[in-house]
Amino acid sequence: MPPHKYQNMLRIREVKRLVVQGSDLANAAAEAGFSDQSHMTRCFKKVMGMTPGTYVKGICHQAGNSPKIK
Repeated sequence: MPPHKYQNMLRIREVKRLVVQGSDLANAAAEAGFSDQSHMTRCFKKVMGMTPGTYVKGICHQAGNSPKIK
């Protein structure tokens, strides 16, 4: 796996952790090291096959909680 792909995988893992904990998408993108939210969304969708918002809604739906997307 190329270094940049590995780095993006680590960033996506961090975004997943942050948004499940309730962080908004813009803050999760910044904390994970993406240049902006749209860059994070493109990378997330490429790796996960869905947008971060869809991911959060699915996780919260499974847990029986309402999504906290800001």
